[in-house]
Amino acid sequence: MRDISLVKVRNFVLLGHTGSGKTSLLDAIIYKQESSDRHGSPEDGTSALDYTDEEKAHKISIWAKPYETIYKTRAGNNINIVAIDTPGYVDFFGQVIAASTVSDSAIIVVDAQSGIQVGSNRAWRQCVKRGLPRAVVITGLDKDNVDFDAALSAIQGVWGQACVPVVIPASDGSCVIDVLSTKDVPEDLVEKVNEIKGRLIEYAAETDDGLIEKYLGGEDLSAEEVAVGLHGAVHSGNLIPVFVTSSKTSMGIDELLEGISLLLPSPLDIEVKDADDRVVDPNPERPFSGFVWRSINDPYMGQLTFLRVLSGTLRADSEIFNSTKERKERVGHLYIVNGKEQKEISEAEAGDIVAIPKLKHTALNDSLCEVGQNLWFPPIEFPQPVTTYAVEPKTQGGEDKMAAALHRIADEDSTITVHRNAETHELILSGMGDVQLDIAVEKMKKRSHVDVVLHTPKSLIKKRLPLKVKGTISTRNSRVDEANMAEFI
Repeated sequence: MRDISLVKVRNFVLLGHTGSGKTSLLDAIIYKQESSDRHGSPEDGTSALDYTDEEKAHKISIWAKPYETIYKTRAGNNINIVAIDTPGYVDFFGQVIAASTVSDSAIIVVDAQSGIQVGSNRAWRQCVKRGLPRAVVITGLDKDNVDFDAALSAIQGVWGQACVPVVIPASDGSCVIDVLSTKDVPEDLVEKVNEIKGRLIEYAAETDDGLIEKYLGGEDLSAEEVAVGLHGAVHSGNLIPVFVTSSKTSMGIDELLEGISLLLPSPLDIEVKDADDRVVDPNPERPFSGFVWRSINDPYMGQLTFLRVLSGTLRADSEIFNSTKERKERVGHLYIVNGKEQKEISEAEAGDIVAIPKLKHTALNDSLCEVGQNLWFPPIEFPQPVTTYAVEPKTQGGEDKMAAALHRIADEDSTITVHRNAETHELILSGMGDVQLDIAVEKMKKRSHVDVVLHTPKSLIKKRLPLKVKGTISTRNSRVDEANMAEFI
């Protein structure tokens, strides 16, 4: 068993528009936690998360990637933080869906200068769809001509007055003020801080009949009562706490980590049900169960299966049951994967995201459980492809090698599909957009030494239909399915 109890585990997903600062925020947390000796940055290719060649070249996140670290609170408690960074670009929204499925809560990142964008609202809708408790982080305070109050007002105008700041910047931008602690509040902000704190106490009181009676009776709530009440308000979705940070200077990172530990739910707060609507007890002493949300082909370790532990304890060197395939599997090693670093562990509990190498029968969307149990969980529903190309090798005789490389790419990303057109006999590659498919072609060339060309499928050339697509996604000569795209624009 790990030394940290489940009540002190925080599992969340980082969401937002591309370029809003999700990865930079997590890089700042990693550096602040001294998990890395350098402050990584996606802009200069030193990020601990965006480490693949494709991500460095395109300067965007492509994959959902977990990172686990221990945060020591001001009270001296160790909090196990399990965060999943996600892409903001629409082509990779399948990664967002997968990561959201295995997270207990969400943090939506909004750039102070750009405000709420298309990807911000897409992230919000995903949270609403999954019923995820959430917080908002306003980033980019170090940029020129940013206005926190204007950014907050815009957020409240779109997402509602339940978005309440728990941290605000000082007037000169030199530091942030923790509204709940009310220590060292500059004189010019005392009135503002007291007004916000009063609103937060109201939210805390509304979670419990005893607290609301005490509050309405004019009695002060204790700090513990306020903390418990706010935790409940966030869990129910009645309160959306808003934080503010500067990732480059690490300003506000400590306050954000403190807020995560205080306000976001633990695995004990989240009711998990299997496909038969049975509640799954996350207690470490209960039978193990878990769900596969990602699978990759690691160049050094081979097949790596990413699993969210939902209940019980998963141990290395043990036997488990794949209830989806009805096959037993042998777990040799367990790893926590932090960026490109892999740390071997002996066991994992609810809330943990772990990687298991070389499972023989297990794939994405499979449910795993203790031998003798038969739990399984609903599969992730990925969006249908919206962009389609015919694909062929640049050199003659390379079809078999190309087909193998294409299927390898599709195995790693369920929003990419490959099939043979029965009428034209062309191999058809489909996905969520040009950027995703261009990167897929790059990966095939690098990893499998396969060069391909993409062109309009013969079945579509005959139709000669004009193509119109909303947003900024280039269609070149592909065919774009607007009905499927509408959900993501």
